[in-house]
Amino acid sequence: RIDPSDGKLAAEVRNMSAQATMSSGGFEETGEQGGFRKNIRDADKQSLLEAEDSISKTDETKDKLIAVAQADYKSRPDDIPATKTLIKRLLERGRDDDEKLAYRLAMKAFETNGQFTFRQQAGEIKLRRNRRQVVDLRQKAEAGHARASELLPEAERQFLRLEIEEYKLRVEAYPTDSGPKYELGRRYYATGEYNLAIPLLQKSQADNKYKARSLAMLGESFGKIGLTDPAIDTLRQALESHNDPNNELGLSLRYSLMDALLKKAEAESELGAAVDGEKLASGIAMQQFDYRDIQQRYSDAKALVTRLKGS
Repeated sequence: RIDPSDGKLAAEVRNMSAQATMSSGGFEETGEQGGFRKNIRDADKQSLLEAEDSISKTDETKDKLIAVAQADYKSRPDDIPATKTLIKRLLERGRDDDEKLAYRLAMKAFETNGQFTFRQQAGEIKLRRNRRQVVDLRQKAEAGHARASELLPEAERQFLRLEIEEYKLRVEAYPTDSGPKYELGRRYYATGEYNLAIPLLQKSQADNKYKARSLAMLGESFGKIGLTDPAIDTLRQALESHNDPNNELGLSLRYSLMDALLKKAEAESELGAAVDGEKLASGIAMQQFDYRDIQQRYSDAKALVTRLKGS
């Protein structure tokens, strides 16, 4: 510090620092019994640290990790990292009681510190558990269980409402994030609540990640509430922004646009819309003849064009 320009002294200090590191680390004792490994004071702790990084964990390892996380949490129950670690370990093991405890811990942490990530995690746990119930009912219904078939529609409806409530909270918590808006809009669309879906999809389509699908649902929503021209314009925009008009989404967009054009042609006796609709129907039929009811729609479109030309 007295003379920073003394290069020789600076080099000596660096060498001394390096020597100190070698000595304290035990690297000079490599080959001797224990070597530098004698500085690992707690072999069990080291083993657990390695287990934490392992992608595949045995049941015994999961139990040990939970025990350690629980002990840490009990020693500092208001500590955020300790809470997150315990929740993570419980969900990794994934038993029924583990999920219930993880949910309670996440809700408690949210109520204590107000971090919405905990509330979101609690919501995900709740959705995960309810989703499994719906999947179980669906599998039983597909296997021919009459009672499951009877219960399934209501279970699916309740699960969709549960998802809506969760995503409403996320839209509120993350007002600049397009993802929650898209997911909430998608679910309103699925329930037929088009007036609620439209504003959300209008916002989410600004994000390229959600643009094509947002525009698809947005266009169909306009059509469902009788706004035919906005539906046509939006669906055309969706097709222009979609990379592949021939994949499943592309086919769906073309079908929806065809439907909107034919409705406009029928309602307003507009030949141009009918011709465009017939062309779309023809293209879909040529590509996939058994797509939905395209055979009948193509036949109807041809008849409509003929009638409008005659009039």
